[in-house]
Amino acid sequence: MRLQYFLLPLFLFALEAPASDLYQAYFKCAEEHVIAVPDTPEEPDVLALMKVFQKEFPAALTGAYLEKAAAGKLSQEEQERLNKGVFATDEDDDGNEVMALVWNDAGNRKLLGVRFHIMADVLYDEKVCFYSYDPQSRELKTVSNELTSFRPPYASAAGAVKSYYAFDENSAEIMNENVDGLQFGMVSVFAREGASFRFRGARILLPAKKVREVKKMNPAFYAFYDIDGDGNSELIFSDKKHAREKILFVTPNADLGSSKIALPAALSWQPLLGLESWQ
Repeated sequence: MRLQYFLLPLFLFALEAPASDLYQAYFKCAEEHVIAVPDTPEEPDVLALMKVFQKEFPAALTGAYLEKAAAGKLSQEEQERLNKGVFATDEDDDGNEVMALVWNDAGNRKLLGVRFHIMADVLYDEKVCFYSYDPQSRELKTVSNELTSFRPPYASAAGAVKSYYAFDENSAEIMNENVDGLQFGMVSVFAREGASFRFRGARILLPAKKVREVKKMNPAFYAFYDIDGDGNSELIFSDKKHAREKILFVTPNADLGSSKIALPAALSWQPLLGLESWQ
């Protein structure tokens, strides 16, 4: 089971009225909250938890979906997704959407992840919040984890970086798209551990020619370092024993010779899970 991609914030422009309630929920859901879950089944599903969530963070899109479900008007596809723990509203005319997912944990605990997707002109703004459900206290409590605090480990002079989220039962992925000419992308992979997500490494997306170049050295790790001080981190690969390194410039027209570059002794090496080509 795989959800649609989730997006991180870019820039925030003035929002139209239909998105204003989503925008309020966007900020409030990330704050520390304890939400009582009364009068629900002993093991509430995503629909039951979203009913409670809606009372705390009201949004027209969420309310419309809940009314549709209560009236038995969900499509077969929507009902099948709901049975798998996936709550996904229809997009409104502006492309706004709310999505939620419930994961089951030990001791009847549950993890609820909720995403508010806001379309502002041609830009996207989005927030993902996580809440843990405790069947003993019958409460939803805000949970912070590596996923909510994740930021791409490279600098970009272009500013914000566009990112997409995808979740399944036991893992999560964040795809950072190349922005304003950056010549790479990366998919950061996390393993779910209860209410937490543990970073496992990343797959790097490069032009086909660069993939062939890097694969020749059997890379096992990657790191970022702004070699030329232009505000954009260069992408550096290393083999398993750190005996060979390959430097790639990620901005167009960068032409410094890698043979003349001295890298710092200690780089923040991360596991490379694979190389992929976007061309």
